[in-house]
Amino acid sequence: MELVDVLDSNGNKLNELVDKDKAHKEGIYHPVVHVVVLSKDKKRILLQKRCGQKKVCPNMWDVAAAGHISSGENSIEAVQREFEEELGLDSREYDFQKIGYFREKYDDRDYIIREYVYLYLIVEDINIKDIIIQKEEVSEVKWITKEQFKNAIESQKIIYHEYYNIINNLMR
Repeated sequence: MELVDVLDSNGNKLNELVDKDKAHKEGIYHPVVHVVVLSKDKKRILLQKRCGQKKVCPNMWDVAAAGHISSGENSIEAVQREFEEELGLDSREYDFQKIGYFREKYDDRDYIIREYVYLYLIVEDINIKDIIIQKEEVSEVKWITKEQFKNAIESQKIIYHEYYNIINNLMR
């Protein structure tokens, strides 16, 4: 069981805790982190494919690493933990730049996703060969261009996030 803070619809803490699975089943707002990795020339973005056993959006492409902020954890601790767990890289070697805080609302099969996303950015040429994926979370990683990213969004081959226009503006 992973406990997360309950948030109101404006993203404010309510001093309540809930299991993340219950939050997804009942559409309860809670905090998450995402980290987007761009190449140094900002012409490519690193994506990960969620493994087929994931409850939400299995086998879908997504940003490089994402996960829940456990109760008592802050966003930078959570994003570094998720980055290390999912990609097997030492977070101390990277500069995590906070980009913003965004509300997300979508439904996926039996799940009602209501989250507030702390978005971070890393600009680094990470070698795919250095990545050790967490098989319970990720099945594949790859670099794609801005044009491929736009096409993946339009063809719904990637989980859509409200902040993608910001990412597109950061890419060249």
